[in-house]
Amino acid sequence: MKFNTQRIILYFTIFVGIVARFLQYFSNRGLWMDEASLALGVINPTVPFLNHYLISSR
Repeated sequence: MKFNTQRIILYFTIFVGIVARFLQYFSNRGLWMDEASLALGVINPTVPFLNHYLISSR
């Protein structure tokens, strides 16, 4: 059986990416300021919140 080096490197890279993503997800990290304000705006939308993001997106 012939081993394809490129395929092994591809599978290894995908595996490392999946493991890194799971470690980051399960580390229970806090939200950054922009993520936290967006989460609060989705949960409890207000007119000033929406107005701020509409103005700043221009």
